Amino acid sequence: MAKRGLEAKFSAQFRTELKEFYGDRIFVQLFPDMMRTGKKPFDFFVIYRKEFFGFECKAVKGKTFNVKRIAPHQTESLQRIEDAGGYGRFLIYFKEEKTAVIVSTEDMDYLAEMFGDSLKLDMFVEKLSQNKIIRRVKFGGKTSWNVIRYFGEINKDD
Repeated sequence: MAKRGLEAKFSAQFRTELKEFYGDRIFVQLFPDMMRTGKKPFDFFVIYRKEFFGFECKAVKGKTFNVKRIAPHQTESLQRIEDAGGYGRFLIYFKEEKTAVIVSTEDMDYLAEMFGDSLKLDMFVEKLSQNKIIRRVKFGGKTSWNVIRYFGEINKDD
């Protein structure tokens, strides 16, 4: 499970940046801790233009993410979101690179099948479309994530 600080940081950043750009058409919320089971299905969710996104956050100290860090109930929860027509996503944060990748369960399965359980950032960058790679950027004197790039590709026609 990601540290509470990481998921809180990302959900707050998404809320700030997306509300600034999209106004009231966006809703971001941390998923509450589960009192009885101790297992959360995922860390936070976003509702954008009637679309539901569930995010599970993982932080990486080095340059390699081990797929075994994903608990089966997390994959299952994100897959259920996908099956219901929403977007279940892993958000993998590579601290040293100040880069995060947004990965579907299908893409994660594909990458793990192709490259094994240890996935380097370059593998994600090489195999995923660029709108799924978010980086820390300086804009107008402040540092933030370029999450608009990801959400800007969703439902352009709406």
